[in-house]
Amino acid sequence: MSLLAASVLVGIFLAVFGQIYQTGADAYQLFVTWAYLIVIWTLINPFIPQLILQIVLLNTALLLFVMQTEPFDTDKVPLPLLFTGLNGVFLVIREWFEMKRVDWITRVWFRLLLAFATLIPMFFSLVIYIFDTSPAQSILISAGFGLWLHVILFGIYRYWIKDILTLALNLLSVTTLLVLYLFNLFTDRFDLNPTGVFLLMGLVTIALFGGLIVYLRVTQQRFAHQC
Repeated sequence: MSLLAASVLVGIFLAVFGQIYQTGADAYQLFVTWAYLIVIWTLINPFIPQLILQIVLLNTALLLFVMQTEPFDTDKVPLPLLFTGLNGVFLVIREWFEMKRVDWITRVWFRLLLAFATLIPMFFSLVIYIFDTSPAQSILISAGFGLWLHVILFGIYRYWIKDILTLALNLLSVTTLLVLYLFNLFTDRFDLNPTGVFLLMGLVTIALFGGLIVYLRVTQQRFAHQC
Protein backbone atom coordinates (compact mmCIF):
# COMPACT_ATOMS: atom_id res chain seq x y z
CA MET A 1 0.00 0.00 0.00
CA SER A 2 2.86 2.39 0.82
CA LEU A 3 4.43 1.85 -2.61
CA LEU A 4 1.09 2.55 -4.27
CA ALA A 5 0.80 5.81 -2.33
CA ALA A 6 4.36 6.70 -3.30
CA SER A 7 3.55 5.92 -6.95
CA VAL A 8 0.60 8.31 -6.87
CA LEU A 9 2.75 10.99 -5.24
CA VAL A 10 5.30 10.63 -8.06
CA GLY A 11 2.61 11.65 -10.54
CA ILE A 12 1.54 14.58 -8.39
CA PHE A 13 5.16 15.70 -8.14
CA LEU A 14 5.66 15.50 -11.91
CA ALA A 15 2.47 17.50 -12.54
CA VAL A 16 3.43 20.20 -10.04
CA PHE A 17 7.00 20.31 -11.35
CA GLY A 18 5.75 20.76 -14.90
CA GLN A 19 3.41 23.58 -13.88
CA ILE A 20 6.00 25.47 -11.82
CA TYR A 21 8.88 25.30 -14.27
CA GLN A 22 6.77 25.33 -17.45
CA THR A 23 8.82 22.57 -19.08
CA GLY A 24 6.68 22.62 -22.21
CA ALA A 25 6.53 18.84 -22.31
CA ASP A 26 3.54 17.18 -23.93
CA ALA A 27 1.02 15.54 -21.64
CA TYR A 28 1.92 12.06 -22.88
CA GLN A 29 5.51 12.58 -21.74
CA LEU A 30 4.26 13.11 -18.19
CA PHE A 31 2.52 9.75 -18.20
CA VAL A 32 5.42 7.97 -19.90
CA THR A 33 7.81 9.36 -17.29
CA TRP A 34 5.40 8.50 -14.49
CA ALA A 35 5.02 4.92 -15.72
CA TYR A 36 8.80 4.58 -16.18
CA LEU A 37 9.64 5.84 -12.70
CA ILE A 38 7.29 3.46 -10.89
CA VAL A 39 7.84 0.33 -12.98
CA ILE A 40 10.36 -1.09 -10.49
CA TRP A 41 7.88 -0.62 -7.65
CA THR A 42 5.24 -2.41 -9.72
CA LEU A 43 7.59 -5.35 -10.29
CA ILE A 44 8.52 -5.75 -6.64
CA ASN A 45 5.12 -4.89 -5.14
CA PRO A 46 2.70 -7.88 -5.30
CA PHE A 47 -0.38 -5.67 -5.16
CA ILE A 48 -3.04 -5.60 -7.85
CA PRO A 49 -3.98 -1.89 -7.48
CA GLN A 50 -0.31 -1.05 -8.11
CA LEU A 51 -0.42 -3.04 -11.34
CA ILE A 52 -3.72 -1.43 -12.32
CA LEU A 53 -2.14 2.00 -11.89
CA GLN A 54 0.70 0.94 -14.19
CA ILE A 55 -1.74 -0.31 -16.82
CA VAL A 56 -3.83 2.87 -16.66
CA LEU A 57 -0.71 5.01 -17.07
CA LEU A 58 0.45 3.03 -20.10
CA ASN A 59 -2.98 3.22 -21.76
CA THR A 60 -3.22 6.96 -21.07
CA ALA A 61 0.30 7.57 -22.35
CA LEU A 62 -0.44 5.64 -25.55
CA LEU A 63 -3.70 7.50 -26.15
CA LEU A 64 -2.16 10.93 -25.57
CA PHE A 65 0.88 10.05 -27.69
CA VAL A 66 -1.30 9.19 -30.66
CA MET A 67 -3.54 12.24 -30.17
CA GLN A 68 -0.72 14.76 -29.72
CA THR A 69 1.95 13.51 -32.13
CA GLU A 70 -0.22 11.84 -34.84
CA PRO A 71 2.56 9.40 -35.76
CA PHE A 72 0.44 7.64 -38.36
CA ASP A 73 -2.78 7.89 -40.33
CA THR A 74 -5.50 6.56 -38.05
CA ASP A 75 -7.70 5.83 -41.09
CA LYS A 76 -5.16 3.22 -42.18
CA VAL A 77 -3.53 2.07 -38.94
CA PRO A 78 -5.96 0.29 -36.56
CA LEU A 79 -5.47 2.24 -33.34
CA PRO A 80 -7.86 0.00 -31.32
CA LEU A 81 -5.51 -2.91 -31.95
CA LEU A 82 -2.78 -1.12 -30.03
CA PHE A 83 -4.92 -0.89 -26.89
CA THR A 84 -6.23 -4.43 -27.29
CA GLY A 85 -2.66 -5.66 -27.71
CA LEU A 86 -1.40 -3.71 -24.70
CA ASN A 87 -4.14 -4.90 -22.36
CA GLY A 88 -4.11 -8.37 -23.89
CA VAL A 89 -0.46 -8.75 -22.92
CA PHE A 90 -1.36 -8.13 -19.28
CA LEU A 91 -4.23 -10.61 -19.55
CA VAL A 92 -1.84 -13.26 -20.87
CA ILE A 93 0.64 -12.45 -18.09
CA ARG A 94 -2.12 -12.80 -15.52
CA GLU A 95 -3.13 -16.23 -16.88
CA TRP A 96 0.52 -17.34 -16.99
CA PHE A 97 0.97 -16.39 -13.33
CA GLU A 98 -2.14 -18.37 -12.45
CA MET A 99 -0.69 -21.45 -14.15
CA LYS A 100 2.45 -20.91 -12.07
CA ARG A 101 0.19 -20.69 -8.97
CA VAL A 102 1.16 -17.12 -8.06
CA ASP A 103 -1.70 -16.28 -5.73
CA TRP A 104 -1.65 -12.50 -5.44
CA ILE A 105 -2.45 -11.78 -9.10
CA THR A 106 -5.04 -14.51 -9.65
CA ARG A 107 -8.14 -12.69 -8.44
CA VAL A 108 -11.10 -13.42 -10.71
CA TRP A 109 -12.21 -9.78 -10.78
CA PHE A 110 -8.77 -8.78 -12.08
CA ARG A 111 -9.11 -11.25 -14.97
CA LEU A 112 -12.53 -9.78 -15.70
CA LEU A 113 -11.13 -6.25 -15.67
CA LEU A 114 -8.30 -7.14 -18.06
CA ALA A 115 -10.67 -9.02 -20.37
CA PHE A 116 -12.95 -5.97 -20.44
CA ALA A 117 -10.03 -3.66 -21.25
CA THR A 118 -8.94 -6.04 -24.01
CA LEU A 119 -12.41 -6.41 -25.54
CA ILE A 120 -13.73 -2.85 -25.36
CA PRO A 121 -11.61 -1.36 -28.20
CA MET A 122 -12.69 -4.21 -30.48
CA PHE A 123 -16.31 -3.82 -29.38
CA PHE A 124 -16.44 -0.16 -30.41
CA SER A 125 -14.63 -0.95 -33.67
CA LEU A 126 -17.34 -3.48 -34.49
CA VAL A 127 -20.08 -1.00 -33.54
CA ILE A 128 -18.58 1.58 -35.91
CA TYR A 129 -18.33 -1.06 -38.62
CA ILE A 130 -21.99 -1.98 -38.20
CA PHE A 131 -23.31 1.57 -38.52
CA ASP A 132 -20.73 3.10 -40.88
CA THR A 133 -21.69 2.64 -44.52
CA SER A 134 -18.11 3.20 -45.71
CA PRO A 135 -15.76 2.34 -42.82
CA ALA A 136 -12.08 3.27 -42.98
CA GLN A 137 -9.42 0.66 -43.54
CA SER A 138 -8.42 0.76 -39.88
CA ILE A 139 -11.99 -0.04 -38.82
CA LEU A 140 -12.17 -2.96 -41.24
CA ILE A 141 -8.96 -4.42 -39.83
CA SER A 142 -10.02 -3.84 -36.23
CA ALA A 143 -13.49 -5.30 -36.84
CA GLY A 144 -12.03 -8.40 -38.47
CA PHE A 145 -9.61 -8.91 -35.61
CA GLY A 146 -12.38 -8.19 -33.13
CA LEU A 147 -14.46 -11.07 -34.48
CA TRP A 148 -11.53 -13.45 -34.12
CA LEU A 149 -10.79 -12.14 -30.63
CA HIS A 150 -14.33 -12.97 -29.48
CA VAL A 151 -13.98 -16.48 -30.93
CA ILE A 152 -10.58 -16.99 -29.28
CA LEU A 153 -11.75 -15.78 -25.87
CA PHE A 154 -14.82 -17.98 -26.11
CA GLY A 155 -12.66 -21.02 -26.78
CA ILE A 156 -10.24 -20.20 -23.96
CA TYR A 157 -12.76 -19.43 -21.23
CA ARG A 158 -15.30 -22.05 -22.27
CA TYR A 159 -13.09 -25.06 -22.90
CA TRP A 160 -9.69 -24.38 -21.31
CA ILE A 161 -9.74 -22.05 -18.30
CA LYS A 162 -13.51 -22.35 -17.79
CA ASP A 163 -14.35 -19.05 -16.13
CA ILE A 164 -18.06 -18.30 -16.29
CA LEU A 165 -17.71 -14.56 -15.60
CA THR A 166 -15.22 -13.87 -18.39
CA LEU A 167 -17.20 -16.12 -20.71
CA ALA A 168 -20.33 -14.13 -19.84
CA LEU A 169 -18.54 -10.86 -20.58
CA ASN A 170 -17.45 -12.13 -23.96
CA LEU A 171 -20.88 -13.45 -24.88
CA LEU A 172 -22.56 -10.29 -23.61
CA SER A 173 -20.41 -8.34 -26.07
CA VAL A 174 -21.34 -10.73 -28.90
CA THR A 175 -25.05 -10.58 -28.08
CA THR A 176 -25.05 -6.78 -27.88
CA LEU A 177 -23.28 -6.56 -31.24
CA LEU A 178 -25.80 -8.95 -32.77
CA VAL A 179 -28.69 -6.83 -31.47
CA LEU A 180 -27.10 -3.68 -32.90
CA TYR A 181 -26.49 -5.41 -36.24
CA LEU A 182 -30.11 -6.56 -36.49
CA PHE A 183 -31.36 -3.09 -35.53
CA ASN A 184 -29.26 -1.52 -38.26
CA LEU A 185 -30.37 -4.19 -40.71
CA PHE A 186 -34.07 -3.61 -40.05
CA THR A 187 -33.91 0.21 -40.03
CA ASP A 188 -31.36 0.93 -42.74
CA ARG A 189 -31.61 -1.86 -45.29
CA PHE A 190 -35.18 -3.08 -44.93
CA ASP A 191 -36.60 0.40 -44.23
CA LEU A 192 -39.28 -0.93 -41.90
CA ASN A 193 -41.80 1.17 -39.99
CA PRO A 194 -40.16 2.60 -36.81
CA THR A 195 -42.93 1.25 -34.56
CA GLY A 196 -42.62 -2.19 -36.09
CA VAL A 197 -38.83 -2.09 -35.78
CA PHE A 198 -38.89 -1.26 -32.07
CA LEU A 199 -41.50 -3.93 -31.39
CA LEU A 200 -39.54 -6.51 -33.37
CA MET A 201 -36.24 -5.51 -31.75
CA GLY A 202 -37.80 -5.74 -28.32
CA LEU A 203 -38.80 -9.34 -28.99
CA VAL A 204 -35.43 -10.16 -30.57
CA THR A 205 -33.53 -8.60 -27.64
CA ILE A 206 -35.55 -10.55 -25.08
CA ALA A 207 -35.03 -13.77 -27.02
CA LEU A 208 -31.27 -13.28 -27.47
CA PHE A 209 -30.49 -12.23 -23.92
CA GLY A 210 -32.87 -14.86 -22.54
CA GLY A 211 -31.04 -17.48 -24.57
CA LEU A 212 -27.72 -16.12 -23.29
CA ILE A 213 -28.85 -16.44 -19.67
CA VAL A 214 -30.04 -20.01 -20.22
CA TYR A 215 -26.78 -20.95 -21.95
CA LEU A 216 -24.67 -19.44 -19.17
CA ARG A 217 -26.71 -21.19 -16.50
CA VAL A 218 -26.29 -24.56 -18.20
CA THR A 219 -22.59 -23.93 -18.78
CA GLN A 220 -22.07 -22.99 -15.13
CA GLN A 221 -23.70 -26.23 -14.04
CA ARG A 222 -21.37 -28.15 -16.35
CA PHE A 223 -18.37 -26.34 -14.92
CA ALA A 224 -19.55 -27.25 -11.42
CA HIS A 225 -19.89 -30.95 -12.34
CA GLN A 226 -16.43 -30.99 -13.92
CA CYS A 227 -14.69 -29.53 -10.86
